[in-house]
Amino acid sequence: MGIVFSLIFFIASSAASAAYLTVSEMFPLEIRAFAIAIFCALGTLIGGVGAPILFGYLIKSASGPVVAAGKSLESVSKPLRSK
Repeated sequence: MGIVFSLIFFIASSAASAAYLTVSEMFPLEIRAFAIAIFCALGTLIGGVGAPILFGYLIKSASGPVVAAGKSLESVSKPLRSK
């Protein structure tokens, strides 16, 4: 999963950089700032509304392997200061 996230970030980062450079040549500063604000607000809205719905669905599904339900924290991840 880490490799997949790294690949997604690599592609998304380069795409965002290319889009920003392209747009910066075509539109004035105020329009760019407004567009960035709109996309930031939409991303926050989607994450703020979508994340609780997704986590609620995962918990409601009661799929043990997906949410590690019914297990202690120590069995899921070893404590940092364990011997």
